[in-house]
Amino acid sequence: MEELTQTALDQFFQRLQIRVRDVVFLIMDDTLVQKTGKKIPGCGWHKDHAQNMANVFGHQWVVSALLYKDFLFPLWTKLYHPKGRRGCDSFPTKIALAQKIIRALVLPIPCKLYVLANSWYWAKTLARTCRKCGYHMISQLKSNSVLWIHGKKTSVTSFLNLTSSYREVSLFVYGKTKTLRLVRFIGDLKGLGKVAVVVVKEKRKKPVYLVCTNIHLAPIDIIKYYAKRWKIEQMIKDLKQRLGLGD
Repeated sequence: MEELTQTALDQFFQRLQIRVRDVVFLIMDDTLVQKTGKKIPGCGWHKDHAQNMANVFGHQWVVSALLYKDFLFPLWTKLYHPKGRRGCDSFPTKIALAQKIIRALVLPIPCKLYVLANSWYWAKTLARTCRKCGYHMISQLKSNSVLWIHGKKTSVTSFLNLTSSYREVSLFVYGKTKTLRLVRFIGDLKGLGKVAVVVVKEKRKKPVYLVCTNIHLAPIDIIKYYAKRWKIEQMIKDLKQRLGLGD
């Protein structure tokens, strides 16, 4: 499987003529496949974010894909085993499975790579793995997150009060032009170091807190890059409905 994946990966880079200066994205996510057989190995009860955290019985897969421009290349899927399930020898967390995927990735061209993942995958251990492999990570912080700014412990929600620091921009993301208000801060996370945090406000929506390990990346680019994560949602839908992953 590793040899087959590497061959396909080489073809992906050759056909699209990806060069050293190009930016490529490794997108991480997970998906649930509902099952009814209680004795199917690896099945268990999982929280489904798409159904308001309802308990769903089935398989949960950690999936990944490489994105270059509009070309998406599915990489690995790793089955997440709930602890103590029948037929499961070990209990790696979803973060650990994501680390395995990142470590196994061998780029044919040493180009710039950003790992994109939602807030459920933001962990210092995963961010450190990205740095060790020479990659950057862009993710989303939860509203109860804190970081250190000028030696002071600061909650990300406190940035919402700094209204004079925000600037308004128009960006084409998620298939439409949106008017956003944003502000960027550089802070420290213990055990990780300096990160950039971009607070994004959109009318009639909850604020979003984006975090990037590349502190030199422009805030608009951080937003644009993170928006590309949506491509894997479309990929998962195709895998389930057209290619049999749902079965």
